[in-house]
Amino acid sequence: MTTRKPHQSVSACHTTLALAVALCLASAASAQLTLRSGDRFDTVLRVDTAGVRVQTNQGPQVISWDRVRSVEGAHANDATQFADLASDAWRARIRLTRGDFALAAPIFDRLFAALSDASGPTPLLAAKGALACRIARNDTMGAIEAH
Repeated sequence: MTTRKPHQSVSACHTTLALAVALCLASAASAQLTLRSGDRFDTVLRVDTAGVRVQTNQGPQVISWDRVRSVEGAHANDATQFADLASDAWRARIRLTRGDFALAAPIFDRLFAALSDASGPTPLLAAKGALACRIARNDTMGAIEAH
C-alpha cells in the first residue's frame, strides 16, 4: 500500500479543478452560432424553418437563416438540412438590397412557395422579398398573393 502525502492530494485536486475550469471556459468561448456579420451566440436552443433560436440577455430570439453563417455544437447536424435555405435566403436578400430584382425574384418566388405555410423571420423575409420583386415588375396579382 502506498501512502500519499497530504500536499500531493491537494495539488492533484487543484490541477483537476483548474483543468475543469479551463475546459468550461473554452467551451463557453466557442460560439454555437456565427452570423455572416461575424457576431456570435453561445446558446442555440433550436433550429427550424423559421431560423435559429438563440438565448440572449433579453431572452430567446429567432435569427433568420439569411443571416446565419454556421451552426456548431449540439445543433450542427440539425442545421445541415437548412444549409440550402440559408444560402438561398442570403443570396436573394443581397440581390434585393442592391436592387437586382431580376435575379432576386426567382429565388424569392421559390422560397415563398416553399415557406408559405410557415411563420417566423425566414418565411417573413421570403414573403417580403417576393412582394418587393413582384411590385418591381408590376405583377399586381402576384404582389397581392405575396402580401
